[in-house]
Amino acid sequence: MPILSGRCAVLLFACLAFVASAVPESPAVARETRGGSFLSQLGLPWQGSRASSRRARKPATAKKRPAAAKPAARRASKPAAKPAPRPVPKPVAEPAPTPVVETPAPPKRAEAGAPGVPLPPERPRDEPPAPPVETVARAEPDGPTAPEPPKESPEASVPVPPERPDGDARTAALIPKAPLPAEKPAGPAPPDLPLPETSREEDADCRELTSEGVAIFKPAELSDQPEICRTGALVELSGVRRKDGGVVELKPAATLRCAMARVVAAYVRNDLAPAAEASGAKLDAVNVAGSYACRGRNNVSGAKLSEHGRANALDISGFGLSGGRSVGVYAKELPELLGVVVKGAACTRFNTVLGPGSDEAHEDHLHVDLQPRRSNSRLCQWRPD
Repeated sequence: MPILSGRCAVLLFACLAFVASAVPESPAVARETRGGSFLSQLGLPWQGSRASSRRARKPATAKKRPAAAKPAARRASKPAAKPAPRPVPKPVAEPAPTPVVETPAPPKRAEAGAPGVPLPPERPRDEPPAPPVETVARAEPDGPTAPEPPKESPEASVPVPPERPDGDARTAALIPKAPLPAEKPAGPAPPDLPLPETSREEDADCRELTSEGVAIFKPAELSDQPEICRTGALVELSGVRRKDGGVVELKPAATLRCAMARVVAAYVRNDLAPAAEASGAKLDAVNVAGSYACRGRNNVSGAKLSEHGRANALDISGFGLSGGRSVGVYAKELPELLGVVVKGAACTRFNTVLGPGSDEAHEDHLHVDLQPRRSNSRLCQWRPD
C-alpha cells in the first residue's frame, strides 16, 4: 500500500509537471524566472524531449502568431537541455540626471533707467541722427498738417508753437527799466599827515607874503571844495618880481597855499632868474602845467590824496626867455647853467621833487611840493645826467 501510494504520488507529480510545462507562461512570470517556469529549472529528464517537440511545432505556431508577440525570455529558456544556472540579478542603473538648462539672462543696458520706467529701444549705430528742432516740419495755420517728428528723437518731442501769419506780428510792450544810479568814483584816501587849517588873518605865511612885496597874487576863494581837499587860506599867484624890478609871469596863474606860494616866489626870484641872466638871457615866464586839483596821486582813483589836492604842489613844464623863446624844462636848448639850477635849487627848497626817471607821469614836467613827513626827510628823484 505504501508502494502504491508512492507510485501514485510520482505519477501525479509527473502529470502535474507535464501540465505545468505544457501551459504557456505569462510574460510577467517569464521575466521573473528569466529561464522558464520553476519546474523547468529542476532539470527533469523528460524536459529535454519536451523541448525538442516544442521546437518542432514552433514553425507552425509562428505563422499564426507574430514573432514579436512571444516574450524573448521564453524563447531563450526553451532550448536549454541542461538546467540553466540561476541568473544573477543585474544592478539597477541609476537614472541619468536631468540636464539643467540655464536660461540666458537678458543683456544689461549700459544705463539703467528709473525702476518701473521702460527704457526706449536703442538706436542702431547706422541710423542717421534726428534733425534739430529748427528743421522739424511745423503745421501752418491754414495749410496741410506736416508729418509728426519721429518719436525716437528727444528734441522732436518738444512741441513747437505755430508761426504767426504775416501781417499779424505783434511786439510785446517791454516795461522800461529804471536807470541805475551812476556809481560814484572812489575818492582819494586821506594823506598821512594833515596840514593846518587857519584863516587868512591868522596864517603867518599869508602875512609875510603880503609884506615881502615879491609875489603878485590875490586871494582865492574856492567855496565848492570837497571836504577832504579843504585846506588853509589860498592865493592865486600870477607873477614874481625879479631883483631888477622886472616881473616873471606864471602862465597860467597857480592856486596855492600861502606857504607854498612863498617858497615858489623865492625859487623863481633868487634861483631861476639869476641863473637865466648869467646864461645871457632873462627869465620872463614860468609855464605852469598844474597846481590845485582835488584828486589822488597820479590821477589814480582811490589813491592817497595828492599834494595838488591840498594846493601844496606845482608842476612846471618850461620857461619863457627873453626874445620870445619858449624852452621845455628838460629840453636840450635850455641854457646849461639854468638847467643845473632848476634841479639843484628845487631839491634844496622843496620836500618832494619828481623829475625825469621818477615815473612815466613826470617825464614831461617837473613836480615840486611841500609834503610833510614824520622824519622831516626830502625826496628828490631825478635821473642822473
